[in-house]
Amino acid sequence: MEQKGKSLKILFLTISVLLLIIVFCGCNMQNDLQGNESPGQISEGPGPEVSETEIPEITQVLPILEVTPEPTPEPTPEPTAPDEGDRDSIRTPIVLANKVPENLRESYNILCAGIEKKDKEIFFKEDVSADLIKVFCYVRDYNPQFYYVDWSVCRVYTLSISQKTVIEMSYKDLIPQIAEIEEKVNMIVTEANKRPTLLDRELYVHDYLIENIVYQLDGTNVTSIYGALIDGKANCQGYARSFQYIMNRIGVETILITGHVGEGHMWNMVKLYGKYYHVDVTHDDSETDKHISYSCFNISDEVIRKTHVIDEKNIVVDGVPRNMDLQNCVSMDYNYFYVNNLVISNIEEFVNLLEINKDALCMEVFFNGEMPKSNDFDEAFVQFAKKYYKTNNVKYRFTSEESDDYKRNVFYIEWTVE
Repeated sequence: MEQKGKSLKILFLTISVLLLIIVFCGCNMQNDLQGNESPGQISEGPGPEVSETEIPEITQVLPILEVTPEPTPEPTPEPTAPDEGDRDSIRTPIVLANKVPENLRESYNILCAGIEKKDKEIFFKEDVSADLIKVFCYVRDYNPQFYYVDWSVCRVYTLSISQKTVIEMSYKDLIPQIAEIEEKVNMIVTEANKRPTLLDRELYVHDYLIENIVYQLDGTNVTSIYGALIDGKANCQGYARSFQYIMNRIGVETILITGHVGEGHMWNMVKLYGKYYHVDVTHDDSETDKHISYSCFNISDEVIRKTHVIDEKNIVVDGVPRNMDLQNCVSMDYNYFYVNNLVISNIEEFVNLLEINKDALCMEVFFNGEMPKSNDFDEAFVQFAKKYYKTNNVKYRFTSEESDDYKRNVFYIEWTVE
């Protein structure tokens, strides 16, 4: 019991000491906190040194600079690919959409969308000036419907702050004729799509252009689809761009090819049933003969090189790349003569085809092998005419050995019987 009482006394003394310590410390802390904040009270000891900088007197009021913010273009929606069956809605050809390199595709879409809206200024999201020449080429070469853009006077600059590329566009006075162009193209596409196969549709477009365009080397709009389809006059560029635009609207991948046939020349390459072929509508439109030739309809590299020099892939001419999508053409599977059984290998087969086509009074054939002399064809036809027409009054004319058709192993003959 006595031991328990001692323990309680010790505990009580300990608690009392702790309370006194807490009260004493609390008073000192309160004095420290109030010391520097009390008005008129000076704290002992030196304070920190403060370096003062004299503020000069303002003797001149500077003009306020007007900052013109960079124009913010309206957001450009990316073109949406139309349904494969919706041919009439295609503007940027669906069959070429995926051929634009991925790193250029966004700039390509922005430029196409701006041109379609006839924007005077087209803003890109960043500095794309390094790739702009290639973007221009893809837009120009894949979109013949942009015939109203005057590429030669478009101006490119870069905004100083945001480093965005801007193009000041220039448009020709042909914009009001867009509806007229589209009406004509829709008519051709609708008529072509009545044919059962892509080959038949291609053949229809080929023949339509030849029947409705007159070749003209120089003149207003002769390089565009407007000159070819509305004015009915075009040079090789007008033929090629018109064929490209219509065929892509039908759904056949068709691109432009450049090269030389004595002088600069343009024609087409089509992808038909998985294989590539050359098509030169201009050369199939004879200036002297009234017949439609098929000597350059779906032919291979080997055949076209007999008369054409093809520019190398990505060759740069006057600072502009050409033939960026050049492909190898090794097939003759869907060549006009092979499809229609008009391929011969000797003069006897030529006579056999004459007998089959004696009522047609004309025939164009492809010779597979070394081309015979024109005299051989001449003699064979004379014997054929005597046998079947029983008269010497048969007038005829045929392809000259000096012609490009003959060089491509194509021989045409027509005759009349009196």
